[in-house]
Amino acid sequence: MIYEMPVPSKCPQCGDPLVNEFYEDKTNGSFLLKRCNKRLDHQFQCNLYEDAKFLTSATISLSMNPLVRAAWNFKKGYLEVAKGTIEDLIKSGEDPTRLPFFVPDFSNIKELVKKVKLYTTFS
Repeated sequence: MIYEMPVPSKCPQCGDPLVNEFYEDKTNGSFLLKRCNKRLDHQFQCNLYEDAKFLTSATISLSMNPLVRAAWNFKKGYLEVAKGTIEDLIKSGEDPTRLPFFVPDFSNIKELVKKVKLYTTFS
């Protein structure tokens, strides 16, 4: 199932403009990564393919020290939680924890983090 999440221009947590980075994916073509990377107390990033009107995925930090991330895939309809960076996850060989999918409300990040942590506790 595909969920249509609008593309933000500002970080939902701090309101800073999101930095745009363009990448080439050999399988699916060009995509845009939008991220808030100026703050030390949180992370937010999302991506979409070049001609898309809606997000493909979004990631928020649940905690920064240690880094724990929650990532939604809107094209495939899943939510995963993992410790560390993607590079850390690859090196460790661990799989992220898959949680029941729900559509995130980025307008209140604190409540969203609480909800994901609650899902993590009972999954």
